[in-house]
Amino acid sequence: MTPKTILFADDDPDLLRILVAKCKAISPNIEVVYARNAMAALTTTNVLRPDMVCMDVNMPRGNGMAVCEMIATHADLQSIPLIVLTGQQDEAIKERCRKISAHYIAKSGSIWPQIESIIRDNLDLTSGEPVAESEDASIVEEEEFSVEDFLDALELKADADADFGDQTQPTLDQQPSVLIIDDDPAWGDVLRRRLEGKGIQVRHALEGLQGFREAVQSDVQAIILDYEMHDVHGDYVLGRLKDNPLTKEIPVIVVTGHVNNALKRKVLNIGAAGFLNKPCTWDQLWGELQRRTLVCA
Repeated sequence: MTPKTILFADDDPDLLRILVAKCKAISPNIEVVYARNAMAALTTTNVLRPDMVCMDVNMPRGNGMAVCEMIATHADLQSIPLIVLTGQQDEAIKERCRKISAHYIAKSGSIWPQIESIIRDNLDLTSGEPVAESEDASIVEEEEFSVEDFLDALELKADADADFGDQTQPTLDQQPSVLIIDDDPAWGDVLRRRLEGKGIQVRHALEGLQGFREAVQSDVQAIILDYEMHDVHGDYVLGRLKDNPLTKEIPVIVVTGHVNNALKRKVLNIGAAGFLNKPCTWDQLWGELQRRTLVCA
């Protein structure tokens, strides 16, 4: 049977990990993607068209309730079942949920049984041969669009601006995040320790396609990409990152053991922000991050 895709949108990484793990345990026919801020949830829903969306109300870069209302009133998205999560017993939120036929769940220690019941009631998870996870399982459909175009199409731009308001400004205590895509665990561990020492959150993918999926699903400000990997070359991953509307603006620094000016020109033409030859020093890499990205701002 066709896999069912569920989008979880929440800025609590611990809750996300629990929800993703429990959701995948329901059926092999469920694929899970997630977003950690409201704008990522909005754009991912428009591009991916998931079979269900589970949205926290209070998130960075916007209001989850407003995003759900946009989805519910969009001609192409309104059939998607919606679950609204909130940490407060809010009667106003309950009423807004009723108006758009969204499921309201107050955050507590027992939210999973409620979410599981809604998933089983709304998604056809009947028996069939388990669906093997494809390499591109979490990759969204690639098409060009802008958030402004999407909001205009919803004819709710004024309401969206009012709901998003000043929340689009990141808070001062938000740590920047860097994704390392490199199949050398030792090199990755060295970089992790160095970057975390600078107050930067680090994610590490050991394969190119895994790294692409991580970039799509995570809110990262920069990517350090190895060129030679076991599954694919870095130029393929870089091309996918730059072709995807969710990742194309993320600065990517390519590192490689090949001393090759033609390769350097190639990856820069694809869209790399920087290029370094291995072995490079920490000062060289840190200098590139400072020059090419905002993680050191």
